[in-house]
Amino acid sequence: MAKTNDLKICSYDVIQNKTHKASSVYKYFQQVAREDLDALGLTYDILFERGIVFVLVKMKSKFYKPLFVDDEITVDTCHRKTKGASFIRDYLIKKDGEIVGETSSYWVLMDVNTRHMCRPSVLDSELNTPVELCSFEIDDRFSFPQVVEPLTYNYKVVFSDLDQNRHMNNTRYPDICFDALGDVFEEKFVSDIRLDYIAEAKIGDELELTYAYCPDDETYYFCAYNKTADSRCFNAKIKLANL
Repeated sequence: MAKTNDLKICSYDVIQNKTHKASSVYKYFQQVAREDLDALGLTYDILFERGIVFVLVKMKSKFYKPLFVDDEITVDTCHRKTKGASFIRDYLIKKDGEIVGETSSYWVLMDVNTRHMCRPSVLDSELNTPVELCSFEIDDRFSFPQVVEPLTYNYKVVFSDLDQNRHMNNTRYPDICFDALGDVFEEKFVSDIRLDYIAEAKIGDELELTYAYCPDDETYYFCAYNKTADSRCFNAKIKLANL
């Protein structure tokens, strides 16, 4: 059975054209998923005592219509299935009974001491009955396009970026991408986002974001390298649609 939350888009959850921030929507997702696990007795503290935490590894979202400030929405979420080492979780956003957004996300269990992945069997039997909410799964791979002059943007992870897992929270990554782009919205809204979280970023880590717009598919591509850890950090691609 899916977990359902009724929410209202607040003034601090939108940009200047009054449409949703992707990071704000992802905060809604994070909270409703947490409450879903809490109801099963799998609270963060209980999992942490068992030496494991959930970590997001990739996410794909489609927004069919913009969400505006003061909109009243419903967010549904449920465990979809276990696939390989990943737990797939779906999200649906509805407004006035109409589906206006869908998201598929892949999570893994991480050992809090070794920071290595754990087998899904550690927890799989304790999750609720799987339900398919989203019309798609994440099955495509993508790479940075060949462009003549990609741009760069530098970001240093600060204290306010961190979460309980002591690394930059997954909801912060879209903001970094949009900070790099600047004001590209005008009469547009975020319609598609794909994020691949490759390695965690910790406080003080310096990230170098390489990004470019590809006119062939009207998509912005991002590739982040963690200069401090000397490793790849995340990849992303984002599309905007007309209001």
